[in-house]
Order: sequence, then C-alpha cells, then structure tokens
Amino acid sequence: MEEDHHPIMELDGGKSPDQLSDKEFKKAIKKAKKPDEISFVAGILNVAFSCFLLGKAPQHYWIWHVIKCVCLLSWRYYTYRKIGSHLFMSELCYMINIYSCILVLLGVCRVNGIFDTPLSMYNTEIIKAGFALATGPLLWSIAAFRNSLVFHSGDHTTSLFIHSSPSVLMWTMRWHAEAIEQSWPGLFETCKNNDFSKCPATSQELILNSVILYLVAWAIPYFLTIFVFCAQRIKERSYATVFELHLNTNPTLKET
Repeated sequence: MEEDHHPIMELDGGKSPDQLSDKEFKKAIKKAKKPDEISFVAGILNVAFSCFLLGKAPQHYWIWHVIKCVCLLSWRYYTYRKIGSHLFMSELCYMINIYSCILVLLGVCRVNGIFDTPLSMYNTEIIKAGFALATGPLLWSIAAFRNSLVFHSGDHTTSLFIHSSPSVLMWTMRWHAEAIEQSWPGLFETCKNNDFSKCPATSQELILNSVILYLVAWAIPYFLTIFVFCAQRIKERSYATVFELHLNTNPTLKET
C-alpha cells in the first residue's frame, strides 16, 4: 500500500508543521485544502446535473458518462502512476468503464460512416453482456469495497463513479432505448429490429454473453499480462497490483 504523506510537508519543501511560521502554516493549510474545495464543488455539481439529466433527458446520458469517464480515468491514471499503482487500473471495474466508452465510440463512428467493425452484427448481444456485468458484479462492488460519496475527496468520488456510472448508462440504454433511437438513430441498437415493446434477454443470454466478454476482454489478457509476460518487469519495478495488495493484507492468504 502507498505511504501516507502529510500534505503540508509536500507543499513546503519537506518541512514539518513545527518548523513552519504561523504565516507559512496558514498558507500551507490553504493550499492543502484547495483540491478538497474544488472536489467538493465538482462533486455537488456532478450529482445535481446527473440527476437532472437522468430525469429530463436520459437518452443523452451517454455523452455525460463518456466525458466523466475520460476525465476521471485520466486523472486516476496520473495520480496512480506517480505512486506506482497504475496497474490497479487493469482490474475488471476499469475494463467495464473502458468497454462502455469503446461501445459509444464504435456506435458514433458507425452511424457517421467513419468506419465499421464485424462486431456490429453482434451489437445487441454485446450490450446484453455489458448490461449483465455493469449491473451485476460491478454494482455489487460498491458494497464490497465500501464506496462512499465523499464530496471533498476526489479519490472517493472517482471510485464511486467507476462502480456506478456504467450501470446507470446500461439502465438508460435498456429502459430508454426508444428515446435513444429517436434522438440518436442507430447508435446502440439495443433491441433487435428496434422492437422496444419486447427487447427480451434470457438468463442464459445474459450469463453466457457476459462470461464470454469477461474471459475474452479481461480475464485471459489480465492473467497473461500480470502473471506471465510482464511478471518480471512488475517485480523489478515494484509496481503494486490488487493481487499483491490482498495477498499482503489478508492474514489467511499471507500464510499460504
């Protein structure tokens, strides 16, 4: 796990609080609080605008989701890269967020005639798989990892977004598919032949499609990258991974 650093020490040349004058101490406190203040305002505005958008125009939520995804994941990578924890972003929750952005990007490129892929014919099945993953394991991760909405913490807010926003996106794609089709024709093709009155999805389809997506898009590439091809590089550079984190912090696993 990363070592905690006092924000004042980081902002004032490594001085401890006892070495600062009253003026320097107040200045350091003000600088340390600035990111929290920005995060608090941004967090409030995000929740307010997201709720408004979901109630007023859910067919446009995908735009807001992609904007937040690009900004927050870029910020998360920047902060994690500095402490050698950027491999945390190879976990399933990040994959689902990236997958949702790729899904939107491919849809935009397809309807605008930029390019198309052979996967387009399986677009409905891919969306069903994403729906199962986003509203299943990803959503349950909020409780498992005890995510909380702490407005003054950008890290907490980002973690909650990662585990919640894809499920909200899939909710709009499933239950507001007709509104999306009217506003953005052919963008997602959630329901085959645009049959919005039925748009069925059997349990077998949801489970089988999501397992295939899970294995092909994440589990197999993750295992080969982290434990085979890049294992030595990760060890030499002391990069942190979620596997090692749980191994070192769980007494039972550590003994084995």
